[in-house]
Amino acid sequence: GESASDSENKRFAVVKKTIGYIRENYDKKLTLEALAEQAFTDKFSLSRSFKTVTGQTVVEYINNYRCDRAKELIRKGSPINEAAIQCGFNNMSFFTKTFLRKYRAFM
Repeated sequence: GESASDSENKRFAVVKKTIGYIRENYDKKLTLEALAEQAFTDKFSLSRSFKTVTGQTVVEYINNYRCDRAKELIRKGSPINEAAIQCGFNNMSFFTKTFLRKYRAFM
């Protein structure tokens, strides 16, 4: 069988690949299924591995990353709703809630 460090390395590789994919495609619709598929794993393993390695769920990571990108656009003068759409948020009230929870101090 594989040693603990082998499975740990595999888990880390899957998470790294997923993060890379999220960062390249954060402006598109991202599903757990699609993310698992591109990392050659299933969504349950991916969810578990991701949480173990990063301390966040996949969805939390995606939303945080999108908020960070949106914050940069807003800082450069983009209207908030345009920044949200460009960063993959298609629901304005969800974006506002997520963004404000993360950046209340920034506003």
